[in-house]
Amino acid sequence: MAATLNEGDVDLEVEDAWEQGCASLVPDKSRARYERAYNIFTNWLEGKKREINEKTMLAYFVKRTKTLKSANSLWSEYSMLKTMINLKYGINIGQFSSLVTFLKKKNFGQMPKKSKLFDREDMIKFLIEAPDDTYLMMKVVMIMGIAGACRRDEIANLTIDDNEDKGSVIVVNIPNTKT
Repeated sequence: MAATLNEGDVDLEVEDAWEQGCASLVPDKSRARYERAYNIFTNWLEGKKREINEKTMLAYFVKRTKTLKSANSLWSEYSMLKTMINLKYGINIGQFSSLVTFLKKKNFGQMPKKSKLFDREDMIKFLIEAPDDTYLMMKVVMIMGIAGACRRDEIANLTIDDNEDKGSVIVVNIPNTKT
């Protein structure tokens, strides 16, 4: 005998699946940033009594250039809003060509800031010459990051209990590793 579902049951099932799917589209680590960017936008939008369209989005980003000086920051906010507006309203702001052109022009001539890197000789020199009383923790983190191939979060989450002294070696258990 086949089970029959009421129309209301199907709607609830679909709505629950939709909510779960949408929740998984926003990265857990960045969820607060996405929500904050979205809230700033919606507060601005409510004050203007406007709807979400290309003209409104361009006006918002022109206003945001006064607050967000970096073109990279504008692109980050655009990306977050693109996701949130698509989830909440089903509007793809990625198709707003004047907005994308505006952001590209803001990015023109922008030189990315290069991080300074240690090369092999710099690391060896640091390990040998830097005083342990000041830099011991940094030395351990550098060794764990390289020899343990650890990610930033994995190093930050290590505790003393994760280390086991076996005499001639120290065994480090890295909990919740992705690899």
